[in-house]
Amino acid sequence: MEIHSKNLIYYGASGTGKTYQTVVKALEIITGTPTYDQNLYEHYRKLGQIEFVSFHQSFSYHEFVEGISAETQGKHIRYFVKDGIFKLIAQRALENQQLVSQQTDLVPFEKVFDVFMSPIFEGEQEKIEVKMRGKSFFVVADNGDTIDIENHARNPYYSLSKKVLRERYLTGSLKTDKRYAHWYNFLAIELLKIAKKFQEERKKVAPQNFVLIIDEINRANISKVFGELITLIEDSKRLWASEAKTVRLPYSHDEFGVPQNLYLIGSMNTSDRSIAQLDIALRRRFVFIEMPSTPALLKGKIIEGIDLERLLTKINERIIFLANQSQEIGHTYFYEVNTIADLAQLFTFKIIPLLQEYFYDQWEKIALVLSNKYGECEFLQKKNLKAKDLFKKNIDNLKHEKATYQTKNWNELLNNQIYKEIYE
Repeated sequence: MEIHSKNLIYYGASGTGKTYQTVVKALEIITGTPTYDQNLYEHYRKLGQIEFVSFHQSFSYHEFVEGISAETQGKHIRYFVKDGIFKLIAQRALENQQLVSQQTDLVPFEKVFDVFMSPIFEGEQEKIEVKMRGKSFFVVADNGDTIDIENHARNPYYSLSKKVLRERYLTGSLKTDKRYAHWYNFLAIELLKIAKKFQEERKKVAPQNFVLIIDEINRANISKVFGELITLIEDSKRLWASEAKTVRLPYSHDEFGVPQNLYLIGSMNTSDRSIAQLDIALRRRFVFIEMPSTPALLKGKIIEGIDLERLLTKINERIIFLANQSQEIGHTYFYEVNTIADLAQLFTFKIIPLLQEYFYDQWEKIALVLSNKYGECEFLQKKNLKAKDLFKKNIDNLKHEKATYQTKNWNELLNNQIYKEIYE
């Protein structure tokens, strides 16, 4: 299904391919083709069409939009406005959109006239020849409101109205005495020739899309980071849209709006925070696309008899039963698993630490998630501490026994049977 919004957020549990998908979508927006190509991605980053930022708890408006910064110059401190990443990419996108929109517009009269008169202004020539059907006349001076011309007729000098010439250039209409019409017409033709050259150069500017990728968008305080700009990112509030809006920025006092060719792509880990807990302003202005854990993508991947699809499916079903769906294990964790050693290290260094986050200080539940059909967990070392062995007196109000757990070393997890027994 094609998504038309310019503001997207991919959400899901850890390891479901959210960051991967942001790259695919960014390249699709820029090139028209959905593809994952890290070299192409870096190419567009260097060109400034893609920017990447990770939000964190202390990330602020000053880093995102603009803020006051300081630098030392000798014994003095200079304060200046420093643009943030959002403002910088928005300015690039706006510049491209303005250049593209100007390609179909007539070049301003003043700009073309200055180019025409430049040989005189710069002292290279005393007069400029304008040819007309075998004859010529010469422009010799610009007097502000009038233009002096020299003609080899009985009356050699005339003054033409710049206002009349501007009207002829812009609209093609001519309101003047017929005796002078030919001079206006042929002078306008010269100006239109210059305008055509400008337009040909403008056509070299191709329309471009720009993408700001915001990783972990839910980790920052959205209302503080976006400030008043949260309204401007709406499709209908962008520049040249039906309800276009701009704001005056607090530090630079620049008039700021969000251009049509700037896309915002966020990713959020639902293990940290659910969509329901998000700032309502963010929820209203972004389209949310779920990235679920998909064990089926591991179909046929068998490592020393261990069916990774069945293994992950069973683990996730247990997590959902004991916690919730937003705290699954993502399928991408298993993409690089090619040996039993890879799998053992994955469980020791990533899967079990992730389960510790999901079930903080609830080791019994972690043991249940990884238990075999006998209810035993081969991935954790369990030790029972007994009150009577630790304390000699005053133990009546204490628990008699407490279980402690420790993750086994990865080289103790090289037995393929302990993985198979999770799902068999």
